Amino acid sequence: MDSLLNDSYRLRTDAIQKCAMAALVRGFTVFAVQDGGMCVSDEYAYLSCKDADKSENCKSDGKGGNMANQVYYLNSTLKEVLGTVSYTKLGCFDFTDAHTVPSLEGEDSLLDGYYTTRRDAISKCGLAADRRGHRMFVVMPSRQCASGPTTEMYRKFLQSGHSNVECTGMALWSSVYFLNFSRYDDRGANNVEVILPSEPLKYTSIGCFLQFRSMAKRYPLLVSYEGQDPLLKDFYLLRKNAIEKCATVAKRRGYKVFALINGGKCLTGPKAHTVPVFKTFWATGCKSHGKGGYCNLHVYVVGELRNFFSAIPYTQLGCYKNDKNMLDIEQMDPDVLDGDYKLRKNAIGKCALAAIKRRSEVFAIQDGGKCLITRNSYEVFDEIGISQDCKSDGKGGPGISNAYVIGKISELRSMLTINILNEGCYKDLPIRAMESLEGKDPILLDGNYASRDEAVLKCLLLGRKLGYAVVGVQDGGMCVGSAKVKTYKKYGVSHDCRGDRKGGPWASEVYLSLTNHITDVVPSTSNDLFTDFLAGVTYESKGCYKDQEARAISSLEGKDVLLSDSYTEREDAIQKCAVAAIIRGYKTFGIQNGGMCVSGPNAHQTYSKYGESMDCKNDGEGGPWANQVYNLVGRVDDIFESVQRLHVGCFDDMQAQRIPSLMQDPVLNITITSDTDFGESVAGLKLSQQENRFNVKCALATWRRGHKAYVVTADGQCASGPDTHTNIVKFGYGLEECSTVPANNKAYLVGPSPFIPPYEELHVEYESVGCYEDRGERAIENAASLEYYPFGYSIYYFMKGNEIQKCALFAKLVGYKVFAIQNGGECLTSATAHKTYSKYGESQVCKGDGKGGPFANQVYRLSERKETSTLMRACANELSNSLCGSSLQRKMEITS
Repeated sequence: MDSLLNDSYRLRTDAIQKCAMAALVRGFTVFAVQDGGMCVSDEYAYLSCKDADKSENCKSDGKGGNMANQVYYLNSTLKEVLGTVSYTKLGCFDFTDAHTVPSLEGEDSLLDGYYTTRRDAISKCGLAADRRGHRMFVVMPSRQCASGPTTEMYRKFLQSGHSNVECTGMALWSSVYFLNFSRYDDRGANNVEVILPSEPLKYTSIGCFLQFRSMAKRYPLLVSYEGQDPLLKDFYLLRKNAIEKCATVAKRRGYKVFALINGGKCLTGPKAHTVPVFKTFWATGCKSHGKGGYCNLHVYVVGELRNFFSAIPYTQLGCYKNDKNMLDIEQMDPDVLDGDYKLRKNAIGKCALAAIKRRSEVFAIQDGGKCLITRNSYEVFDEIGISQDCKSDGKGGPGISNAYVIGKISELRSMLTINILNEGCYKDLPIRAMESLEGKDPILLDGNYASRDEAVLKCLLLGRKLGYAVVGVQDGGMCVGSAKVKTYKKYGVSHDCRGDRKGGPWASEVYLSLTNHITDVVPSTSNDLFTDFLAGVTYESKGCYKDQEARAISSLEGKDVLLSDSYTEREDAIQKCAVAAIIRGYKTFGIQNGGMCVSGPNAHQTYSKYGESMDCKNDGEGGPWANQVYNLVGRVDDIFESVQRLHVGCFDDMQAQRIPSLMQDPVLNITITSDTDFGESVAGLKLSQQENRFNVKCALATWRRGHKAYVVTADGQCASGPDTHTNIVKFGYGLEECSTVPANNKAYLVGPSPFIPPYEELHVEYESVGCYEDRGERAIENAASLEYYPFGYSIYYFMKGNEIQKCALFAKLVGYKVFAIQNGGECLTSATAHKTYSKYGESQVCKGDGKGGPFANQVYRLSERKETSTLMRACANELSNSLCGSSLQRKMEITS
C-alpha cells in the first residue's frame, strides 16, 4: 500500500498522477488506471501489457473502466522528479526536539537503503512528506527523514525551533524544511496568482496583545482566514506583503480590525473590533516586522484610528470628583493620545482605546480631554463623590471627571458584585428605612425604574459612588440606600420580595457592600456606635394592635440602659426595644406612641388582647394607644456576633476596683447555646468555653453602653466605665508585663466587627530619641511579624495617617519601652528595642516628618506610666444608684 493510494480510488483526485508517482518511486516503467481510479503496476507490467487484448471499455477521463486498464508509460525518471522538489530551509531543531517528530523511515519506498548512505536524502524526504499531505519535514544529521502534520510541526517550530543563524553554532542539529508547493494538495500555492490592490491600503497599528488558547475559545471573534481568500493560499511564514494582504482581506469583507500572529497568520472577523477581543493582556512579544509573535497578536485597524474609535462601545457612568485611584496615562501612549489633550479630536474614543490597551474596563476624561484609567477597577468608586460640575461635552472639568465603562454597565458585574452580600428581603414603609436614591444620578438611574435595564447593577454602582454601605432594590427596580450599615432592618424582615432580586411592593432586596462597610467602620457619632450591635436582632412585623391603661404588654421603659432616655426623642427605638426584649428571653415586643418600648415574658400571648388597631403611623413606631407589634425571629446568640474583643493588657487590683461593675446587666444572665467562639481575638490568650462566654457577654454589656473597654477581674467580675479605654494607656500594664502583675485583671478593647481600635482617643505620650541606621538584619523587629500584632499590618503601613501614634499605642499595649518608624510608616518595636535601637549607629537620612527614611529609624521612647490618680468609683448600674450600694462609692488612690 502506498500513502498516496490509501483512500477510495473512485473518489481520488489526481488519480493518474498519484499512480504514476507510486510506480515511479518503485522503479516501474509502466502503470495502469482501472475502474475510475484503481492503480495497478509491478516490475513486469511492461511485458504483461504486450500480451493483453485491447479493450473498448475505457472511459474518456483516462481512468480506465470496468475490467479495463488505461495503460501509461513513464517518460520521467525518479531522479528527474526529485530534481523538481522545491523547498526552503526554515531553521533547525536540536537533537531532542527532532526526535519528537514522527519518523518516515521504513514507511515509504522512496526512503530506500540505509539512511546514512542515501542519495538525494532531502528531496526524497520532501517528496515522502508531500505524498502524505505534509508541507514540513526534518532531515537529521544522519539523513533520517521525519515529518508530521504541517500545523503541529509549525507550532513546534515556533515554540522550540531555531533560526538558520542560530543553527550554525549548534551540535547535532536537524534541518527543518518547508515545501514551496505540493503536487497533491489542490490548496497549494503553485497555481494561484495573487494580485494586490493597485492603490496602497491604509491601516494603523493598535498594539500588541497576548492571545491564550483559552481566551481564543472564550472570545472567538478574531478567527483565521488562512486558505479562505486567494491572497492567503500560500504558507504564511513565507508570505510576502503579509500585513497588506491581511488588511486587504479584511477590507474586502467590510471588517474594521485584523491581526497577524506567529509571524504572518492572518486573523479577522466581522466582530473583531468589539471589546472582548482585547480582554487580554497588552503585550510586548510582537516582532519588529509587524507580523506578531508566538501567541502575540499584532492588531491593526483598517484605515486610521478614527475609524476604530466610533466602533468602541462605552457607557457614561456619571460625573465624579477627582479620585486618587485614577491614573493619568497621557504620557504613556503618544500614538493614541496625541497632542495637547485640550485640543484633541475624538478625545473620549482615544481614551477608550488607550484604556483597552491597558486592560482597564473603566476610564475617565478630565479637564476637557485628559485621559485617566483605574489602577484597580475594584477600587474605582471607593472614597469618591459625585459632582454636578462636569461640562456637557462629556470631558469633565478641572479636578472633576466624566467616567466611562467599556461596553455596557454589565461589564462591571464582576467588580460591582465582589464583596457584596445579599442580606435578604426587608420591609419598608413611607417613612423609609433607607432613603430613595431615585433622581440622585439621572445618568445611572435612567428612565422609569420598573423598566430599567440592569437595575440591580446600576443601584450597586450608585451605592459605590456615594460610599453607601448598603443599597436595596424595591418594587421591581427602585434604588434605595443608606450610609448607615443596618438601617434597612428597621421594620423587620419581609416575605414580599419577588424572585427577580428586585424586591417587591414595600419590600427591599438588600445588598451589603463589605468594601464600603470596612472603610466606614469607626463610628462618626455616638449613635453610630450601636449600629451593628442593634442590627444583630432579627424581627418581623405582626401588625398594629390596640392598648389600654391595663396594658396588653407591660412597659420596659427605664428598665434597660438602652431605654433610659425619653422615648419621644429616641433614635433607633425599634431596634433598641428589640435588644432589650431578646436579652431577657422575651419572644414579642411592641412600639407605641412614637417610641415607647413594651415587652414581657407573656407578650406573645397577650399582644392582641384588645384587637387590631388602625392608629399606627407609617414609621413602624405605633401610635397613641396603638402598639406596632413585632415577633423576634432570630437567636439571642446573633447579637454577640457583631462585637469584637481585643486583649490589650491588665490592671492591678487597686486600679481594677475603681472601674464600675456591670454585674447587674441582664446580658450577663443570657444562656448562650451556640458553639461558636464569636470571633475571639485576644492576642494569644486562651480561654475555656465558660470563660469565653462570660467574656463575650461582658463585652456586649460594655458595647451597648457606648463604652470602648472593659475588664474581667481576677475573681470573675465584669466592669467597665466610659473612660476605661483611656485609663488602659495611662495606668494599665502592657501584655508583656501582665505576667508580673499580682491578681491580673485582664483589660480588653471592644468594638464592632471588623474591629479597628479607637487609636485617636488612646493618646500615648512619647519623646524622640533620634535617627538611627537599620540594615537587613533589623536593629528592631517589625511589629507586623509579632504573633499578637493587634491592629493589622495594613492599618499601620498602608492606611496613612497617625502612623507614629498608632505605633506608640501598639508598643504601649504590648508593654515595650521603645518603638521606631521607618520609611514613611513601618512600625518597629520589640521587648529589647530599648537596648538594640542604636546597633548600627546614628543616621542622617530620616525625613522631617518624624517617620524615618529608607533603612533609617526615627526612634521614640515611651513616657513612664502615671504614678498616681485620684478617682471616684462610679455607680454599678446607670439606671438606679440604689443598685450600687454606698460601700462602692469611695475615693481610691491608684498607684502603680
